[in-house]
Amino acid sequence: MKKLKIAFLMSRRDPLLPLLDNDGGGILLFGYGFELAKLGHYVDIYTSRANMGWGETDYVEKKRAAQDKDVVCINNRVRVIRKDVAPINVDGNGNFNSCEHKIMSSISFSNSFGDNELSDYEIVNICHPTTGYGLLKSGKIDPQKTTLFPMLLSCQYEKYRYVSDSYKQMEDLVLSSVGSILFASHEEESDLASLGVDLSKAHFIARGVDKAIFAGRLRKSASVAINIISVGAIRSQKNYLLFVDIAKILAMNKINFVVNIAGDNVNFSYDENKLYYENMLEIINREGLGDYIKFIGGVNQNELTDIIGGADLAVFPSLSESFGKAMLETVASGLPTVLSNSVEAYKTFAADGVNSVLVDPNAEAFSSAILRLVNDQKLYAKISKNGLKIADSFTWEKVTKDLLKFYSQLLKEV
Repeated sequence: MKKLKIAFLMSRRDPLLPLLDNDGGGILLFGYGFELAKLGHYVDIYTSRANMGWGETDYVEKKRAAQDKDVVCINNRVRVIRKDVAPINVDGNGNFNSCEHKIMSSISFSNSFGDNELSDYEIVNICHPTTGYGLLKSGKIDPQKTTLFPMLLSCQYEKYRYVSDSYKQMEDLVLSSVGSILFASHEEESDLASLGVDLSKAHFIARGVDKAIFAGRLRKSASVAINIISVGAIRSQKNYLLFVDIAKILAMNKINFVVNIAGDNVNFSYDENKLYYENMLEIINREGLGDYIKFIGGVNQNELTDIIGGADLAVFPSLSESFGKAMLETVASGLPTVLSNSVEAYKTFAADGVNSVLVDPNAEAFSSAILRLVNDQKLYAKISKNGLKIADSFTWEKVTKDLLKFYSQLLKEV
C-alpha cells in the first residue's frame, strides 16, 4: 500500500493539552496517528485555538497561553496544526456547551480553512459530528474521502443532558453526508441504526490500549485498606454522585476503603461541570464522607499507570459511553473492574464474571459487587487474570492495522 497523507480533525479539543482537554478524543487521535506513522504514513491533526468566544474562563485563558505554537511536529510524520478561528457569540449566549454554540463553532472552524486546504489528503477523519458539520456544509471536504468517529451521539447525550432539535438536525446532516462512519461498539452501531443511518457505510473499528504504559499485573486479592479508583472527566455523564450512596453502604459494612477519583477538578471547560463538581463536594462534606471519597485531579497517562498499579478495584458508574477507553485500560491492566450493565458499549471488551463485573446502575448493586470481589479471592484473581488476556486484542498496533485495512478498501471504492 502506498504511503498515505491522512488528516484527523477535532475542532474543540487540543490533543497536546490532555490535562486541560481531558477527553478521550485526544488519546484516540494520537493512538491511531502514531501507529499509522510507524507504518510510514503521514498524519496531520487539526484543532482550533481557544478564543474569547468560548467564554472568559480560567480554562480558556490557560488554553490560549498553552497554545503558543501554530504547528507542533511530534515527529517527522505526525503534526498538530492549530487553526485560528473567529470568536462567536450566539444571541448573547456565551455558554460554550450550548447546542447552538457548538453548531456555530463548527461553522467558525470550517471558515478557518481554505477551499482546497484539505484536498491533498487521501483520507480525512472527523472526530465528532460538530467537527465536520461546517466543513461538509461548505464543501471543503470530499464526503466520500471523509470518515466520522461519532464519539457521543445525541441519543447518548440525552441520557444526561438536553439536546436541541437544531443540534439533532446538524448531526443528521453529518451522518447522512459522510462517506463512512467508524463505530467502536455495537451499542454505537445500534444508535446509528436508530438515527436512520445506512449501516452499509458503518464499520467497526475498536479503540486501543497502550501496553507499554498499561502493562498490568496479576492481582490475587484486595488489600486490607481497599483503594477504589474511577477515572474520567468530572461531569454528570460519569455519574460520580452515585459514589456518595456507595460509600454509605460500604461504611455501614465496616469496610476500610477510599474512593480516589482521577479527573481534572480545576480546569472546567463547561460551567455545568464545575457546578456538578461543587455540588458533589458540598454533599460529600455534608454527609461526612470526606475521608472516603477523594478527588486526586487530572493525571497524564504515565501517572494513571501508577494509580492503576496501586489500586485494588476500579468502579465506573457512568450513564453513557461511546466505548470506554479508561474502562478498557483498567480491565486490560488486570485490575478487577465493576461496570454498569446499562452501558452496552462496555460489552465490546467486558464480559460479566469473566474479566469484569457488570451490575445494575444503582448503589446497592455496585456495593454488592465490590463486597463480593473483596471477599471472594478466587473470583478476584479470575477477573484479574482474564482481564490481562484481552490486552493483546486491543493494542493500538492491532486496531490501527484494522483501520488501515478499512482505508485500503475505501480508497479502492472512491
